[in-house]
Amino acid sequence: MLVYQNFDTGNWEVLLNTAAQAKINLSNHPAADIHPRLNRGATHVLFASNRAGNFDLYVMKVDGSNLTQLTASAGDDVNPVWSPDGSKIAFESYRDGQPEIYVMNADGSNQTRLTVSPDFDGMPTWSPDGQTIAFSSRRTGGYRIYTMDAATGPTKFSDLHTLIAFLLHGHLRETLFILVLILIMIYGLMLYTYLRLIFIPLHKYLFQ
Repeated sequence: MLVYQNFDTGNWEVLLNTAAQAKINLSNHPAADIHPRLNRGATHVLFASNRAGNFDLYVMKVDGSNLTQLTASAGDDVNPVWSPDGSKIAFESYRDGQPEIYVMNADGSNQTRLTVSPDFDGMPTWSPDGQTIAFSSRRTGGYRIYTMDAATGPTKFSDLHTLIAFLLHGHLRETLFILVLILIMIYGLMLYTYLRLIFIPLHKYLFQ
């Protein structure tokens, strides 16, 4: 089962591919629906939509029913991601004028800002044990990957060099770290580089 965003109709929609390869439009709305995430139990889909004005976060059952709005901030809320146990959601928010990392309960309650930076902090990803959040940041100039404690937020930052050291010395050895460098060409010659860390348990496969 796979959920993804699709622009075939000229509008961003959230689609579901079933085991039988059927394509189902889950969002089916004239607004833009983006960044879908399926929870671990494959029962609910989390996504961002601008159907109420700016981008907010929504959740629905995997059949498209029981749509619930989780955020309603003055700025865009995008790039949501479930915690491994499904109890928390980390996301990127522009509600304070610049992109920062927030975390909230799965029902939208207790929305808490974790990062404080004069520049971009976004694209969060959880570690398999739910204790660490990795994210992309431009706080030191160029885009780099940082990690922080999911509970204490900005009190424990470590950059990519520290992360590699952890890996080489056996820390977090239950996890395979894959660094993905995505180059996106926007507005002609302007190139944006996004660094994102993906945590994948060693006993899982990328392709099945």
